Amino acid sequence: LNESIDIYADKSRETTDILHEYFVPHDALDAFLARARDVVGAHSVDLLNVTVRDVRADQDTVLRYATKEVLALVMLFSQARTEAGEESMAACTRALVDAALELGGTYYLPYRLHPTIDQFQRAYPSHGEFFAAKRRHDPNELFQNGFYARYGH
Repeated sequence: LNESIDIYADKSRETTDILHEYFVPHDALDAFLARARDVVGAHSVDLLNVTVRDVRADQDTVLRYATKEVLALVMLFSQARTEAGEESMAACTRALVDAALELGGTYYLPYRLHPTIDQFQRAYPSHGEFFAAKRRHDPNELFQNGFYARYGH
């Protein structure tokens, strides 16, 4: 317990560590874990760790990932820094997002842009309100990023 956090850093030029986070209702945990086990096993991904935490409902945020109390599953993967590694991780991500959505859950937005537009819109039904506010405050669309380019148009 006295080790530096540095021992966990991926210093390899061949791989990188990738975080995912999925939010599922408490009563859907077993079903999500079973689906996740199948998804991870079906893709060429290396799951290193899963941390589970309790998340309270968010009533304030427009793009909220927790509309009710849920369990968050933070998943740490090691991914090859290759085109094949990226394609496998993208497919795995979309399958895990589908699993969460089908069980009444969602996923955390800030990590990667792998989820489809349809998955994003299903997970975040207030997306229209969010992007309308963005355009209202930035009518000339001066401020852009990859998230907005993928999901905001």
